[in-house]
Amino acid sequence: MGSAEQGREFLGRRWPEARAIADPDLAIYRSLGVRRGRPGDFLHPKALLRGVRDFLGGHGVGRPIGDPIVMPAAFLLEGSRIVDEHQFSHAGDHPDWRAFARGSMS
Repeated sequence: MGSAEQGREFLGRRWPEARAIADPDLAIYRSLGVRRGRPGDFLHPKALLRGVRDFLGGHGVGRPIGDPIVMPAAFLLEGSRIVDEHQFSHAGDHPDWRAFARGSMS
């Protein structure tokens, strides 16, 4: 949801080889069926546990970029074809990014 520069900064620290599309107006999010979160997505026991664990590990909540209620989603593309996707089931959902990068999550 952020700018292209914010995306490059985020990915540069985590997955420098990845490329992303900036979508601050959420047009692509909507077209791919990415939904807004519901209270249960943020109050899910696994989400709360992940939040406590992350906080104790020194990770705080930063300033939101875009709409913080929209659930995360990731799509792996080859050309114009979606080869894998992960629609997060709750706020504490963290996929196996290595498997995702290989296109072997589905």
